[in-house]
Amino acid sequence: MTQATIIRQFISEASRHGIGYNLMEAFDQPWKTMEGSVGPYWGVFDHDGTAKFSLAGAVEQPEQWRRGILALILGIVMTVLWLMTRRPTFGHALAMAIAANALSAAVAVALLYPFENYLNVGSAIAWGLGMVLMLPLTLVTLGKLDEVAEVTLGPRPKRLWRAEDAPTDAPLPKVSIQIPAYRENPDMLIETLNSCAGLDYPDFEVVVIIN
Repeated sequence: MTQATIIRQFISEASRHGIGYNLMEAFDQPWKTMEGSVGPYWGVFDHDGTAKFSLAGAVEQPEQWRRGILALILGIVMTVLWLMTRRPTFGHALAMAIAANALSAAVAVALLYPFENYLNVGSAIAWGLGMVLMLPLTLVTLGKLDEVAEVTLGPRPKRLWRAEDAPTDAPLPKVSIQIPAYRENPDMLIETLNSCAGLDYPDFEVVVIIN
């Protein structure tokens, strides 16, 4: 956008004042492999002479409909596959649908990158490795978001067993409190033992395990 705007303004003013001009390195030069991934491709024409943008008329943003369609398709597929394995609440499902579509947008941008930009050999290899790593990263991210959404927006957990009040005259069972203390901070261990000593349960023992 910036390159197209500046060049068009310059050409317009130069033509209006009758000033001759020459665009240096106007053509892409892919053979300049020592200039990174940008230097060989900053011309206003491709290496075969095709203009990257018109030199007249309004400057327009590049079309983004391909990214949008691909992101929408990927988002729908991920959401449907996830819904087939779960029975979520509305809030949980909505949060996961938003997350799936957001991740799909990032995946779509990455997938279409080589079709919208020039890639040298190194960039192509890096892109390929990135796409291979993106699949497990996307799945892990979606799984973590699912856990958070399930805890915050999912159904409230139900107790499998409902405890009842024990009779006041029934004997209480003996309870064993086991405290693992491998290389534990002495002050913390002392505080833990003092807390146990303050319990009002009638029959318990405290076992400190140091191994």
